[in-house]
Amino acid sequence: MLFTISQTTNEVAQVSPESFVDLKIWERRDIQEWVVRQPWLLGEHLLVVTTEFSRFDRSNNRLDVMAVDEDGNLVIIELKRDQAAGYADLQALRYAAMTSTLTLEDVAKEYAAFHSKMGTETTEAEATQIIREFITIDDPDELASFQFGDQPRIILASENFGAELTTTVLWLATFKVRIKCIRLTPYMLDGRLLVSSQTIIPLQEASAYQVGIQRKEEAQAQQRARRQNTTRYLLENGLLKAGDTLLLRRNLPAHIIVKPGNPMLEAVVTGETGKRFLKWSHNGEFYAISGLTSEILRALHPDRSEPKSLNGNIYWVTAEDGPTLWEMMERHLGGGASNPDS
Repeated sequence: MLFTISQTTNEVAQVSPESFVDLKIWERRDIQEWVVRQPWLLGEHLLVVTTEFSRFDRSNNRLDVMAVDEDGNLVIIELKRDQAAGYADLQALRYAAMTSTLTLEDVAKEYAAFHSKMGTETTEAEATQIIREFITIDDPDELASFQFGDQPRIILASENFGAELTTTVLWLATFKVRIKCIRLTPYMLDGRLLVSSQTIIPLQEASAYQVGIQRKEEAQAQQRARRQNTTRYLLENGLLKAGDTLLLRRNLPAHIIVKPGNPMLEAVVTGETGKRFLKWSHNGEFYAISGLTSEILRALHPDRSEPKSLNGNIYWVTAEDGPTLWEMMERHLGGGASNPDS
């Protein structure tokens, strides 16, 4: 809501919102022009590349505005003036998909053509430099080799958004599709047109929450990989290969005496990524690594009670003085080398 307040009497009066349709405000002629002249209308610094972009393969559709943000993302902007915004999400997704292959050279070409047409003569080389200077990348080498990623951002701007669209946008956000919804509300005050701009998705608080959730999920996923899929990770990344011999050497109970060459303490990697990927040298049978470790510990001292559940990856090495399988994966991931709880 918008209010006027008298500085002399403190009288408060509400200014009622209007509609773009009643005011005869049009998407292309008016709202699009506002965004080109002042991208801050959408709540952030944007470099406008072009409007009415239509160079899509086997399609006659035109996206309203293409821009670049300060992080170096291509931004697809879809503008609607009324409840027809209910289809804006689908249109924008199509445009994002169709522009996902654009290179810096492609975008610079569009920038140069559009701005030259608008009266600011610009070469493609100048456009490339303008884009690079706009992007906030401090590393000169990274900036020199910069290219756009394959996931453009989407900004939807409209006077109203229906529940179907907002629900869809929130759902897409759970799949890390970056969509922003801006509500534009027109007002008339003393013969002047005022427009308020409000980000409704994502709310700042919700955005911070979603980032926190995403980081937590990524940390949990990495933790699950470290706890459950060590051997699969090593095999898939070439750190273990079929035919490698593993030695049971680390974190053993004090009562176990290690004698090199003892087939009880050796196993061969089969190369399979399933659970039973080890062939025990002692009997030629196939085992999962933790199951084999428990079997050996019980066999070497049947009177002792070994843990019912243990992580076999902290016991086995590929060389007498080498790291455990767990440590191999941790180092490859860039983490520490401390053993997990068994």
